[in-house]
Amino acid sequence: RNFIPVVLCIGFALLRYALLERYGTAGLIYGYPTRDWLFITIDLAVLVYTVGLALKLASNARNEMIYREEEKQLVHARLTTLRSQINPHFLFNTLNSITSLIRTDSERAREMTRRLSSIFRKSLDDTGDTHTLASEIDFLDDYLSIESVRFGDDRFRVVKELEERTLGVQVPSLLLQPLVENAVKHGIARRTEGGTVRISASAARGGTNITIENDGPETGPLDMASLFSKGVGLRNVAERLDIYSCGEGRIEIGPRPGGGAVVRLFIPDSAGRGKAIAGTCTDR
Repeated sequence: RNFIPVVLCIGFALLRYALLERYGTAGLIYGYPTRDWLFITIDLAVLVYTVGLALKLASNARNEMIYREEEKQLVHARLTTLRSQINPHFLFNTLNSITSLIRTDSERAREMTRRLSSIFRKSLDDTGDTHTLASEIDFLDDYLSIESVRFGDDRFRVVKELEERTLGVQVPSLLLQPLVENAVKHGIARRTEGGTVRISASAARGGTNITIENDGPETGPLDMASLFSKGVGLRNVAERLDIYSCGEGRIEIGPRPGGGAVVRLFIPDSAGRGKAIAGTCTDR
């Protein structure tokens, strides 16, 4: 729509030039004024319209900048709110685990408490909406160390396969922790012999694929809608990924052959995330 006034302004100029050529009258376009009121009127109309157009375009640009800034602040607020839901959820579950160990193994309970305090110290230092995948994995290592104390190294194993070029990818803070927590709670904890959690990341066209899978009992077909309606952590992860990627990200959950489950995430690259950052996905 902003191009219409420009086209009209050019049309006025061409009309004036055609009239001058026809009547042989020189005006402002030649550097000195004319006494012909027709051309004076055209000159003034074009001048006023051009100034008005410039002011309108400047106002529109300013309003657009304000609008986009408000959209970015809204995205930030929503991500912050969703992240704040994860911390109490994670703390509640971990304290339950520590409570169950206090009477049976106070030394392990003490070690879990120490590592939990280390995790929250890092969480307080990392207040951004996003960080690199490498930072997310560091946080997961701290969390998994707590689970390792809880289960013992013989019952709890972690395998990581991370492509080097994916470690610098930006992801929402604490995006993977709820998924790994579910893998432990609904998979490893339900097996007497324990099991393995596998975390992998690989570059893909337009983004990064992240996979989390775990050993566990046979699950059969999984209903995504049911899982998201019941699980606070899963719903939180899906919503933050949707906000962060402007709907370009994906999360899929399915049964793993031989038992357990597998979660697949797609994190779009900066081109996909740029729409959310610029506030151009407001129709979502």
